Amino acid sequence: MQVISVWSPKGGAGKTTITLNLAGAYSAQGLTVLVVDLDPQQSAAWVYSRGRLPFEVVAGMPKKKPKADVVLFDHPPGVGDVPTVGKVVMPIRPSALDIHSASLMAGQLNAEQAIYRVVNAVDVRRREEREVSQELRRQGAFVIGSRSSYPRATGEGVTVWQVNYSGANEARNEIKILADAVLKGDL
Repeated sequence: MQVISVWSPKGGAGKTTITLNLAGAYSAQGLTVLVVDLDPQQSAAWVYSRGRLPFEVVAGMPKKKPKADVVLFDHPPGVGDVPTVGKVVMPIRPSALDIHSASLMAGQLNAEQAIYRVVNAVDVRRREEREVSQELRRQGAFVIGSRSSYPRATGEGVTVWQVNYSGANEARNEIKILADAVLKGDL
């Protein structure tokens, strides 16, 4: 069983969106996936309640060990709930303040945990976002574009793996690159 935590000290970094779409990627590969929604806002559980996701989402920590190929934890923002086991996907908004905060807080994680930094919601038309994402990509970060297909799919209670509208192929490709790297342990 693979354990993957999606965590960031900052709110609004895209943790739930990335969690759900990673789960969609793994589910599309035929893996059994469980999403554990630890965020008090329960956004992942709300999307699941709409009844169209191809994987299970539970609100709060399961009482017994899950039987799944992949368990994804959607953490709340902040440093009060820092993941201690498994791999960590860390979404970061493409701004100097967010990158600084995430860099400081990464030190809170277990030194043996693999950390996959994801520059999220990058609008390449904005110079700072384009330059920051390019630099972080050179340093090994993954880049997820600012695409309307992400919020649109979430609003419909699905992932980008379940839709065929404009931009969904690009979104699936971005998520697949991240999902494959995390599953294989490639940094």
